[in-house]
Amino acid sequence: MIVESRPCPPVVVDDRERLPYEFPSWVPGRLPTGDYSLVGLESKVAVERKSKEDAYQSLGCDRDRFEAEILRLSEFCYPALVIESSLPDFLVPPPFSSMHPRAAIATLLAWSVRYRLPIFFAGDRWHAQAIVGRKPPQARDRLIIVRVNQNNQRGVETRHAEQC
Repeated sequence: MIVESRPCPPVVVDDRERLPYEFPSWVPGRLPTGDYSLVGLESKVAVERKSKEDAYQSLGCDRDRFEAEILRLSEFCYPALVIESSLPDFLVPPPFSSMHPRAAIATLLAWSVRYRLPIFFAGDRWHAQAIVGRKPPQARDRLIIVRVNQNNQRGVETRHAEQC
C-alpha cells in the first residue's frame, strides 16, 4: 500500500486561545472543545494545550471543569492533550501549587486510560507547537492501493481514508 502525501489542511485555532501557536496556514474559529483542530476535521480532531502551570491549576482548583473537558475530548476520534513541559520538569510543581506532582501524574495517567486520551509531554512550547501542527496519519485524504495479481498484472485503486 502506498499513501499519497498531501498538504496538511489549515489548523483551526480556537478564538478563545490566549497564547495561540502560529502556523503557516491557520484560521480562527470557535471550537466546541479543545484549542486546536484541522479544517474539515473539527468533529474528529481536538487538541487541548496546557502549560505546566495551567495543567497544575486545571488538575487542582479547576479539576471538575477540566475533567468535563477531558470527557468531551474523549468523544472525538483523535483527541490529544499536549503539555508544554517534559515529564521530569512536570514533576517539579509550580511555586503556587499545593498539588503533589505524584497526584498530578496519577490523575493524568488514570484519565489517559479511562478516556483513551493520548497525553504528550512536549518538553517546551516550541516542541508542543510542532506536535499540534502535525496532521494525524488517520486523517490522510486518500489512499492509493497497488495490487499485483498472480499474472503480474497491476491494479490501482484510490479510496478516501476511512472515517472513524
